[in-house]
Amino acid sequence: MSIDPRTPVLVGQGQVVNHIESLRDALEPTELIADAVRRAIKDAEIVSLPEIDALHVVRLLSWKYANPALTVASMLQISAREHGTTPHGGNMPQLLINRLSAQIQRGELELAIIAGGEASNSRAKAN
Repeated sequence: MSIDPRTPVLVGQGQVVNHIESLRDALEPTELIADAVRRAIKDAEIVSLPEIDALHVVRLLSWKYANPALTVASMLQISAREHGTTPHGGNMPQLLINRLSAQIQRGELELAIIAGGEASNSRAKAN
């Protein structure tokens, strides 16, 4: 039995944990997210990331950005057709997985990045 070529698959993952002792070591959430995406690209053994269809970021609680997905794309020099940020909600990461997977199955997307990140520890130290 062959696998449907439109079956969504995870090709790389990356995670960054930045427990800081002083604010000198603090990174903004978009910096943490960009580093996690770099790690996911390396994990997927992608030499050069092509233009992607979508980059979506789960809404941040610890920091305010006008469009964190666009900020991350700019930091990584990635060109994406769409940049998105979710509303607040505990089910948003799964909602993104479901929505983008359905778009891949329908042939609307080929490659998407889903990311999230927080800097709550850094923010707490700053207060």
